[in-house]
Amino acid sequence: MIAVPDSAQPILAWRFWAVREGHFGSVAVHETWPPRSPAVACCWRPGSFHAAPDTACACGLHGLRSPVTPSRAVVTRGLFPQMEFIAFGQVALWGRVDVHTRGYRAQYAYPVWVRVLEAPAALCRGLRG
Repeated sequence: MIAVPDSAQPILAWRFWAVREGHFGSVAVHETWPPRSPAVACCWRPGSFHAAPDTACACGLHGLRSPVTPSRAVVTRGLFPQMEFIAFGQVALWGRVDVHTRGYRAQYAYPVWVRVLEAPAALCRGLRG
């Protein structure tokens, strides 16, 4: 892992989002991204009080280096059946960023573009605002 210093340009990465109750959120933990605002990382491990991301933890807002595709999204959806819908797309990452072989963990993130799979049109309009 390499800690990347703050940069004037965000890192563009790929990720999946769970769509629950009309909001984007993490696939792995039950947290919701704020609408029309950057997501701010925190650690979900009980008793943890460190800043996220932390090199000794798995916390942070995750993004992948390689593009995600609809077929990968369908596979991911099958692994997490509690999700209402799954979305995929590009995300801008910035602040403290840990670089890994397959991707990144960042302090801040914001969706660049998103595609929601198998969702009603009204839900997609609601996610856009």
